[in-house]
Amino acid sequence: MGTRLYVGNLPFTADETQIRDLFAQSGRTVSEVKLVTDRDTGRPRGFGFVEMGSSEDADGAIRDLNGRDFGGRALTVNEAKERTSGGGGGWRARRATAAAAAGIVATSLCDHRAYRCRGTASAVPLFWSICRVG
Repeated sequence: MGTRLYVGNLPFTADETQIRDLFAQSGRTVSEVKLVTDRDTGRPRGFGFVEMGSSEDADGAIRDLNGRDFGGRALTVNEAKERTSGGGGGWRARRATAAAAAGIVATSLCDHRAYRCRGTASAVPLFWSICRVG
C-alpha cells in the first residue's frame, strides 16, 4: 500500500493544521497535507491529500478515520489513486472536439463572450461558438 491518502467530505472550514493534527493521532507520522481549493475562487473544495510517513501509518489512518465524524461530516479516507490520462484539456479541447464531430473546420476558435472576431460565428451546442476567420 502507498502512503498517499485521499481525504474526502471535509468540512469547508477545515484547514491543513486541523487535518495534520487529526491524522497524527495515535503517534502516526504525517509528511504533507494538501487541501484542494477552487482555482477561480480560492475556496476549499472539500477534499485533499495526506502523505503519511509509512504504509503502516497509512493503513492505521484509513482504519481509524474512514467514516469518522469530523466537523459534522463523515470523512472518506482511502488510498489515493494516480490520475488516469484522458481527462483534462478543459473546455477549449471539448469545444474543438465537438466542432470536429459536427463537421466544422475552423482555423480559429474564439470565445465570443470575451473576444470579438472578424469572422462569422456558427452555433455549436448551447453556448459554444466557432469562429471561421477567412
